[in-house]
Amino acid sequence: MQQFFVNQRLVSDETLCLPIEVARQCRLVLRYADGQIVRLVGIDGTYALASLSFKEQLVFAHVQEVMLQDLNHQIQITLIQGLIRKERWEYFLQKATEVGVYRIVPLILERNVVKWDREDSTTKMTRYRKIIQEAAEQSLRTQLPILEEPITLKELENYRSDLNFIAYELESSTALKSALDPCSSVSIVIGSEGGISPFEHQKCRELGFKSVHLGPRILRTETAGLVACTIIQTVLEP
Repeated sequence: MQQFFVNQRLVSDETLCLPIEVARQCRLVLRYADGQIVRLVGIDGTYALASLSFKEQLVFAHVQEVMLQDLNHQIQITLIQGLIRKERWEYFLQKATEVGVYRIVPLILERNVVKWDREDSTTKMTRYRKIIQEAAEQSLRTQLPILEEPITLKELENYRSDLNFIAYELESSTALKSALDPCSSVSIVIGSEGGISPFEHQKCRELGFKSVHLGPRILRTETAGLVACTIIQTVLEP
């Protein structure tokens, strides 16, 4: 079932006019007709099924019973990801959203293959948030992950959680799955294509990020964060 986010509160048994971009997708891309059922997510995280009706260029949605998703058992994962190449970064954003990450923090490291151009920041962040929203719609998430502006190690301490880790390729003694204890939030740092330098690794440890490994194999950077999230959710969520 197709899901759409709307920038307003949902009210049971009321009809709302869908945003122009959503209406265009319903008419021209999905080719929907009167009576089509979709799922809407309101600005407050509530969701509901809705029946569509069409009038010229406008699309209306009649809201059925409004419900609130139970988030009591979800671990809030902050994924602090070293910047990577465009196509891999966009893939990472999409998949991180699908697996349920709470917050994504791009990290500028010494060995980044790409450099962050702050003059293009607004355009890039707009595109990235659109990718995240589309992935959330596809995976039926009712809350969009938070996407922060890129940070440096100097700002890393602002993104600590109950448990804090750094996935390090030279770590051999401590596995992430064995380092997890019951908690409500976890932050984990993942390096870029060039990895994490010894200085950066030491700095993260000084800030309280425990060094862990994700298993016996070296993973691509866009894969490592997803594996880490899966391990965290498997161990800590019911």
